[in-house]
Amino acid sequence: MLAGWSSQPEVPLGVIFGLGCEPGLALGALQLLEPRKAWAFEPKGTDSQYDHAMRNANEDLGQIFDVTSFGYEIVKPSSVRGRLEALINSIAPDFRVIVVPFGPKIFAWCAIFTIAFSRRRTTGVWAFSSKEQAIPVDRDAEGHVVWHNTLVGSQAL
Repeated sequence: MLAGWSSQPEVPLGVIFGLGCEPGLALGALQLLEPRKAWAFEPKGTDSQYDHAMRNANEDLGQIFDVTSFGYEIVKPSSVRGRLEALINSIAPDFRVIVVPFGPKIFAWCAIFTIAFSRRRTTGVWAFSSKEQAIPVDRDAEGHVVWHNTLVGSQAL
């Protein structure tokens, strides 16, 4: 359910992605996928250095592709989920939809959760990596802890 390709190749491709701080990664993914339209979720964190790095890493996207951007606060994951759900509902009739959740991790969680628990069988979630092209960085979590709490059926997650 979370990867693969649509059974309707004649329908134009629409890509929703969350922007991270890896320079050129989102641009490379869009060049590979060549969507008709793209929607970018731009995180605003609690650290201005992160926000600056994210903007710098993705500054060329709008010059090459037709991208509509949405800003969101990473400390409000329920709002992100609502916006993702609304966007997918509005574009699914006209596009094959793929979500590419580069970052941050809370966006990836919101995307996977939204698609999996909404049983969206025609919406894919794709992972991209710079693999051997990038230098691995061991990072420790710091600062604010962000979580998303929800109910599925009668059980809390």
